Amino acid sequence: SVCEIGAGAGKICKYLYAENPALEITCVEHNAIHLQHMYDNFEHRPWVVAPNIKVKANIVKASLPHITALSSNKFDIVFTSTVFMHLPFI
Repeated sequence: SVCEIGAGAGKICKYLYAENPALEITCVEHNAIHLQHMYDNFEHRPWVVAPNIKVKANIVKASLPHITALSSNKFDIVFTSTVFMHLPFI
C-alpha cells in the first residue's frame, strides 16, 4: 500500500496505479481545488491527465500536521513531492 502526502491532482498516484492496479493507494490533500481535480482525474474525466484510466484510491482531506485520519493506517510506502517547500520556516 502507498500513501502520498500532498497529492495535488493525483498525477503520481495515477501513474503508480497504471503500473499496478492491485495497489492500495491513499492520497492526502488539503486544497479543495486540488481535491476536485483529483476526483475528476481519477473518476469523472480520466482522459484529462495521462494515463487515461480510472483510479481506485482512498482520497483523504487533511493537512500537515493534522493528519489524524491516517493514524490507524499502515502503509508500505509514504512519500511526498513538493510539499515541504510550502511549509513555513520554524
